[in-house]
Amino acid sequence: MPPRPRGAPPASFDAVTRPPWTDGRTQPASAVAEQFLGMICGQLLWPQLVRTDFVPPDPTDTTVVDEAVALMRTRYRARS
Repeated sequence: MPPRPRGAPPASFDAVTRPPWTDGRTQPASAVAEQFLGMICGQLLWPQLVRTDFVPPDPTDTTVVDEAVALMRTRYRARS
């Protein structure tokens, strides 16, 4: 894949690079998607399956998803 012009967004989700504190390789989109869904399921799905006292949040409360998106954007931000 040719290098992106400085400041240009990634061409696809596959082109998102790892943070500078790792080895610099790209992360496959399937692995990134699995991490993203894992964060959401860890907060909303699994507690419903294993805890009898779990009360799910209001369906209009987007906090869990918003936080997962913010974390993923920080973790996989494009290098400039």
